[in-house]
Amino acid sequence: MGAGLLEANRADGTVKRVHCGWAAHAGVTAAALAREGLTGPPTVLEGRFGFFAAYLDGRGDADALLAGLGKRWEVTRAVYKPYPANHFTHPAIDCAFALRAGDLDPGDIEEIELGVPARLALAGRVRCVADDRASGLFPLSFGAVLRIRTRGGTTLTHRVDSSRGGPGNPLSSEELALKFRLNASRALPEEAVTALDRRIAGPAEAQDARHIALISPVT
Repeated sequence: MGAGLLEANRADGTVKRVHCGWAAHAGVTAAALAREGLTGPPTVLEGRFGFFAAYLDGRGDADALLAGLGKRWEVTRAVYKPYPANHFTHPAIDCAFALRAGDLDPGDIEEIELGVPARLALAGRVRCVADDRASGLFPLSFGAVLRIRTRGGTTLTHRVDSSRGGPGNPLSSEELALKFRLNASRALPEEAVTALDRRIAGPAEAQDARHIALISPVT
């Protein structure tokens, strides 16, 4: 769980499911403790035993990391996953949905070619080829282009440069609400889901987030 290490992706384990929530919990806890007077080393980033030395072989850039501190809020760039799959696959899924909407009969498909960033071309589950445009956008954006060749000789193409759910291609409020309700209903009764949905939809009017914990005491 330390710093969201990705070893669980390679060697299995269920801890990956709590990485994002654990990081958010740590951030909120750190802010609350600092407010109460807890202090830390001023050289936590660039110090001899600091974060850069521990994780980046000492090559971190503190100025770049702290640029815009207090003015730029990364929470506004949060990405919501519309599909329960690895985010790298989402642009390809969007492409497939777009081409499917054209009344394509699966029986007419002769071949599907999926263009992805170069490092993902090894996946080999479909016929993957490196796509220069997607590779140029990676890793700041996950893109893909999908080409379907039909038995009649027609080639259908759709490209997605920014997967749905991110700041460049956000989900609608209705889509976010539906995703929340479907997920929350697996752990909470319907009345709690409805109350939470109503509260979360208007956080600007809330004084703090304690009311959310009171509505959803999940144990």
